[in-house]
Amino acid sequence: MKGTTVTVAAVLCWCLVFWLLSTPLLRDRPPEAFAGLARSPLTRIRPAMRAFWRAYLRASKLETGVHGECLWRSMRYAGARLVQTAYEQMRWEIELTADMIYLLQLSLNVLHRPLEAAVQLLGIPVVSGAVR
Repeated sequence: MKGTTVTVAAVLCWCLVFWLLSTPLLRDRPPEAFAGLARSPLTRIRPAMRAFWRAYLRASKLETGVHGECLWRSMRYAGARLVQTAYEQMRWEIELTADMIYLLQLSLNVLHRPLEAAVQLLGIPVVSGAVR
């Protein structure tokens, strides 16, 4: 299950990166306003993510009782992959850019609250009894 969880996490991560990097980061606006400015808003991404997650669960044939654990683990891996993405972007820069800082902040949020991130950001519902 670990190998597929990492692959699922990569898809979830890249959807978050796609959303975040489509958002203009303006100095004269608070960070809370950025989400409404995204060229690829989460409202457009969520249906695809829900469909992807449902298809993954069907194909993996995991028992319903482990869906929450699998989602938690996938989101944690996605959070770690966000850190790696920020690091990869740094190789061409001499200082941190706003995009990198926001990727790192997003990764921190996902790592600290993976199930909440799944619901709030990606629109993936958490089954009752999800752990952690």
